[in-house]
Amino acid sequence: MSGPLLSITVYGTPVGQGAISHNRRGRGYHSNGAKLLPWRARVAAAAMEAAGTHRHIPPITPGSRPSGPCQVCKLRKARHGRFDGALWIEIEILLPPVASAPGRRWPTTRSSYDWDHLARAVCDALGEASIWNDDSQIVSGLLSKRYAGLNDPQERPGALVRVWRADS
Repeated sequence: MSGPLLSITVYGTPVGQGAISHNRRGRGYHSNGAKLLPWRARVAAAAMEAAGTHRHIPPITPGSRPSGPCQVCKLRKARHGRFDGALWIEIEILLPPVASAPGRRWPTTRSSYDWDHLARAVCDALGEASIWNDDSQIVSGLLSKRYAGLNDPQERPGALVRVWRADS
């Protein structure tokens, strides 16, 4: 098996992407957006730096579609991702240790987020970073979450993310 196409380490407190809430006008928003959006921005920035990609910047002319050609590279949104074909992903989430559970390795409380919400936040950030065209390209994945610093006091909260070709 060859090495990963992308391997990044992102520091910060991981945040899961939960349910969408709606305001009085029916517009959807992330109820935890104040924490989620900076986390996703951190993941996207690390991915873009490692892969040499940029966000899709749609045309700004009146009547143009958001899926139109990127203002930077002229590629349409559907072809903008760095990697095509089937991919698999490995995500290791390192959460800040909690005082109420010293020495506990596995975060199983409601405040530690569901694993699928953590995966969704990371995968959406990688999509925004143009790592792939669409997250439907992910055919297999592994996510683990644990508290940081139990084995190595230098370890910090964040995420370790690796992406491989599914056929490698």
